[in-house]
Amino acid sequence: MSDKTPNLEQIPNALGYLVLTDNQITSSWGDLENNEQIANLALRIAYTAVKVPVNPDTNDFFKRISIVVPNQYVFMMTIANKQVYLVKRALK
Repeated sequence: MSDKTPNLEQIPNALGYLVLTDNQITSSWGDLENNEQIANLALRIAYTAVKVPVNPDTNDFFKRISIVVPNQYVFMMTIANKQVYLVKRALK
């Protein structure tokens, strides 16, 4: 893990994470380690979401997306510093 990657594995109930830069996995851990299928799905969701403004009167776009799998886990995604961060957390 690079010094610039936050300690995502320290997020409470974290099961795994992916960090994507330039459409490639640059860091991963746990359930999502090197998971290209989830990485590609996350990128498609992010690219679709940035096309839809949060407020039609501004140029604001999403900051975070949560995808909940009921009674199991949640995927939390954010974009910062030209990177996509995706964390899988257990629901407890």
